[in-house]
Amino acid sequence: MTGIFGGGGDVKRRLILLVATFLLLLLTGATLRRTSTVDAVSGATKLKKLKESAITNSSLPGLEAELKGSELKIAGPSFPSDLDPAHGNGCYTLAYGVGETLFYINNGDIQPWLAQSWRNLGPRTWEIKLSPGVKFQNDKTMTAQSVKESLERAVRLDTDAAKLLPVSFVQAEGLTLTIHTSAPCPSLIHNLAAPAFTIVDAASDQKESFSYFPVCTGPFIPTTFIGQVEVVLRRFDDYHGGTPKLGGADIRLVADTDKLVQNLKNRTTDAAVGLPQEDISTLSKSGCQIETKDTACVELLMMNQQNAALSNSAVRQAVALAISRQAAGGAFAPALPYMDHTDPYPYDPAAAKTLLAQAGYAGETLSFRLALPAGDAELLKRAQTIKTQLGQVGIDITVRIYNDVFFTSRARYGKFDLLLMTAQTAENGDAQNFFESYVASEGNLNYGHYRNEQVDADLAQLEREFDSNRRVLLTDQIQSLVVKDAAFVFLGYPQTDVVASKSVSGLPVSSAGYRLTADTSKK
Repeated sequence: MTGIFGGGGDVKRRLILLVATFLLLLLTGATLRRTSTVDAVSGATKLKKLKESAITNSSLPGLEAELKGSELKIAGPSFPSDLDPAHGNGCYTLAYGVGETLFYINNGDIQPWLAQSWRNLGPRTWEIKLSPGVKFQNDKTMTAQSVKESLERAVRLDTDAAKLLPVSFVQAEGLTLTIHTSAPCPSLIHNLAAPAFTIVDAASDQKESFSYFPVCTGPFIPTTFIGQVEVVLRRFDDYHGGTPKLGGADIRLVADTDKLVQNLKNRTTDAAVGLPQEDISTLSKSGCQIETKDTACVELLMMNQQNAALSNSAVRQAVALAISRQAAGGAFAPALPYMDHTDPYPYDPAAAKTLLAQAGYAGETLSFRLALPAGDAELLKRAQTIKTQLGQVGIDITVRIYNDVFFTSRARYGKFDLLLMTAQTAENGDAQNFFESYVASEGNLNYGHYRNEQVDADLAQLEREFDSNRRVLLTDQIQSLVVKDAAFVFLGYPQTDVVASKSVSGLPVSSAGYRLTADTSKK
């Protein structure tokens, strides 16, 4: 894990990786692009136009006055289209310190944030007491009515949010919110920690620029949004958690990771995310702080059971046996409260060959199409390994890399045999949504057409179970069935790394990434 300017061994490893990547792309006819909104061919022209399209938050006058205190500069390889939580960008709204949710997840446990307490009044009724003295960034006081309007807005505009919060009706009185659901929803409090439910002043969304400058309750207010490449923040002096230590922050898209490294070294950037592992060790030695956290995600290989060969469980088991991996058989990272399963199909190429022969493929080469999204270097390396290892047991793999839109389209319409992707498993501390999306027979992300009646029955029970210990047992039970069926190969658990200069403090890192807080400071 050394940088691009490291020793000879490091250069050699990088050259090998570059050559291997080039050959893989050449052989597959695929194109690789970085996670960026700026096209490589016309990047300079687009960047210029984007900067010229800067939008200023005119709803709160005085924000462009002289900066009070120091400014933190953060860079990374991804950037939102806007900051509206209801547009699927709530994770950025939270990371930038602009917004907050009623609850948050801390080491797998649910904790109140804008809420003060909660209790379950029945299978379909929840009562939430809100913290007093919270103000929106337009100086309005947060009440149960304003929270009600925010939640209703999220459900109305975001179909995924509507699935997480099946609202029948909501009552609001003072600082007491009572949510009535249309069906039992044991995971409701966990679901309210989802970024989609970042609390906004919904009455302000009539303003044209609201999606870029949502009015929230966090310690920082967005003042300038520059065409999906930069956002400027200023502190909210009346923040309910106390006056922020920073004067503001400047967050930018930097797709070139080599440039990110250089910016950290010359101190033009204070903190960065999305750096390759091989660069992180070098930055650590140069005096940077490194914080690494396990994410609530898993890298998985989904098998399309509408493929005649892959409908055969022996062939799926052979695929699993032929691939080496870090995951211990299960979908959930070790930090999550689920049982560590013994992998029923550990790496064993000889056993894979035997199973293929028994399935009638002795001496015959199977051919599969493997699809993955562009812009993820780690998945690309996984694809290369999978292609090599499956080739060693007689399975020929054609790799295809697609940009986000085409990848989703091919997945949805089943135009793949193997699908390599990263999936969130327990983002909000609960696995129900993962199972409903990926493994339920009618799951909207069950692109491989996996079906198991016992899994569906156990999931239906999980959807009604309120006892937390019983929910963990049901989750383990479902996971065990899915792994045994070899519908997926769970490959490993991504980590999130945040690199910061030693002058930065109070920048907490969780499984979701970093988050600017009132205590974040810069010397």
